[in-house]
Amino acid sequence: MKRNKSLLLILISLLITGCGGHKITSIPFSIDSKMIDGVSQTPFNEKIEGTLYLSNDEVIVKDDIEDKMWELHKLFDNKHEYEGIVNLCSLNNRFEEEIVVSDTLFYAIKDAIKISKLSQGIFNFTMGGVYDMWNQVLESCGDESSLLYKEDQFTDSDIDNVLLYSPFYLDLDDFILMNENDKTIQLVKNHNGKYKLDFEQIKRGLALDLLTDYSSSFKNNTRINVGYTSQEVYGDSNNEKWEYVLENPSFEQFKDRRLFSLEFDENMRMSVSTDAYKHYVVRKNDSLMVRSDVLDGKIGKANNYYRQVALFSKDCPNSVLDALSSIIFNIGTNTEVKKMIKTFELEYKCSIDFVLSRPYTSNDINSFDISISKNLNQYVRESSKIDKIKSWNVIDMNE
Repeated sequence: MKRNKSLLLILISLLITGCGGHKITSIPFSIDSKMIDGVSQTPFNEKIEGTLYLSNDEVIVKDDIEDKMWELHKLFDNKHEYEGIVNLCSLNNRFEEEIVVSDTLFYAIKDAIKISKLSQGIFNFTMGGVYDMWNQVLESCGDESSLLYKEDQFTDSDIDNVLLYSPFYLDLDDFILMNENDKTIQLVKNHNGKYKLDFEQIKRGLALDLLTDYSSSFKNNTRINVGYTSQEVYGDSNNEKWEYVLENPSFEQFKDRRLFSLEFDENMRMSVSTDAYKHYVVRKNDSLMVRSDVLDGKIGKANNYYRQVALFSKDCPNSVLDALSSIIFNIGTNTEVKKMIKTFELEYKCSIDFVLSRPYTSNDINSFDISISKNLNQYVRESSKIDKIKSWNVIDMNE
């Protein structure tokens, strides 16, 4: 997320009191890995956890969630095919062939094309080959608790040689042929080469949106976190207090990683992108460049504008938040960020707020200038790492 690793933002507490004023029991759960076709996998290669509330039949509800997550994981998998399923991998393996797909996959690809166009190509779901290059390097690199210095593992030319097969975002309809009546998709080669579809920057949000569509099967309040993309999929309890903790994304060890928290009186969907999960750091011209997998689809690598981007919304689709946090991660100025957010708000008829953590200087990447949307600023409850926050900028989206 990200990977589009949606930011190091975690839900730490939820207090719900029912109409009678009694405290409601919460039951945490997680989805474990399992062997599929000889490969150990977790859904979306992510940590998936959640909490069930008001639950007398929590095992049934948990099983429903787990089954649906595995089903969607297989559908969006671009590396393995499964018996009886036409998934992303099936499409990648059968170029120039018209293939009947499920409604779910058809409309997921249709929306991915739309998001790519809205982002002017920063979101690029046809550069799976570029993601493969980065993942081979980053899988063995550090996590958020360590700082790993390395030389660049490949050149810009190496990336360009793979990226050139991705269609230009305005030409996607000429290379991904979709027949809505028959629900068929045909991939057409570009420059006589095959690109590779990859939902890396959108699959967690897609899964949550689709899970919400099945929410009638859930009788109880349920919060699901897929990586760091999160949504409550059902329920309308009274007197809720949702506290989100923004963790310190620095490459330093802290017993308390809390940077600051936000507390809401209502449910919020959220997605976060950060470079603090898998990374390495390159020294260039007296500056530190963080290499991560939050990639700009135009250049096939991450820009170094931010250390993390967090988006919040009451009504925006999770898939859009998931993609948009990665898109904004690769946009340089507040003016450009505001313009991009407004574009998506108008298209999806929703409202989006943000927290942007920019490195203080090119040499001090563990201290931050914070930009926060004016509407979101009112929910900030504490700031425990003041020494790490060099400036606090409140951005009015209407100016």
